[in-house]
Amino acid sequence: MAPRLRKSSITIHLNEPHVLLPWAQLTNLTLDYPSLDAILDILAQCASLVYASLITSRWHVYVAAVQLTRPPIILSHLHALSLDLEHPKHMTRFKSVVSAPALEILHLNFMSMHHTTRAPFLMQSPNITRLEICGSHSLTSHELVGTLRHTVLLTHLELAYLTRHSLDDALIDALSCKDGVAPLVPYLHHLVLKKIDTHGFATKAFEHMLLSRWWTDAEITSSPPVVSRWTQVELRGKYSEQFIESTYADVAAQGSTSRSY
Repeated sequence: MAPRLRKSSITIHLNEPHVLLPWAQLTNLTLDYPSLDAILDILAQCASLVYASLITSRWHVYVAAVQLTRPPIILSHLHALSLDLEHPKHMTRFKSVVSAPALEILHLNFMSMHHTTRAPFLMQSPNITRLEICGSHSLTSHELVGTLRHTVLLTHLELAYLTRHSLDDALIDALSCKDGVAPLVPYLHHLVLKKIDTHGFATKAFEHMLLSRWWTDAEITSSPPVVSRWTQVELRGKYSEQFIESTYADVAAQGSTSRSY
C-alpha cells in the first residue's frame, strides 16, 4: 500500500520472489529484469507510464517464451522510453507486443548485441521527435536509414559508438538534402555524433551533408527551405586533427553560428 508512489527504480533477480508494487499508478519506471516476458507481464499492468527504462540480460532467452502469444500491450501515455534489451530476440519480441502511440523520445542501446537486429518500435510510434541510438556491430547503415524513414517528425538525433559499418557514405548521403529528392527527417535540426568511426565515410561527404541542411537568413527569407536549419551539431570524442579542421573550416565559411566540437 503506497498510494502516493509514482516512481520506481528496481532490479529484480530471477531467484527472487514475485515483487508486489502498485504498478498501475506508476508514471516513471526503471526496471532491470533478466526475463523479458516477466517485464512484459509488469508492463501490462502499467497503464499510466510516462517514462520507462527497461534492461534485460542476453543470457536469459527461452525459445518457447519468445514464441508464446500474448495480448498487445498499448502504453497510451508513454512519452519517453529507453531500451537496453541485450538479445536480438528480446527486441523482436518487444516490438511484436508493445506499442506506444504517444512516444516522443526513444533511446536504443545495441552495445551488448553481437547479431544483426532491426531497430524496433518505430512504426507503432509515429510521433518520435528525439531518437538516440547507441550501436555496435549489430547495426548497418541500411537499417539506420530504414529506421529514420519511420521518424519523419524527428528533430533531435544522437548516434553513439557507431562503427564504419553503421555510419558510412550511404547513411551520410541519405541525411544530405538534395534537389528533387524527398528529404530524410526534414525537421531534424539537432545532431549529436558521439565517439563514431570516421573511417566509414568521406570527410567531404560529411561536410556536404552538414552544409546541405544549413540555410542562411537570406535564403530562408527568399524561399521556404525544404529542411530545417541546423541549430546545433556536436561531435563528441577524439577525432583526427585533419577531420576537425576540415569540417570546422567549411561549416564556418557558411556563417554557421552554432557549432560544438
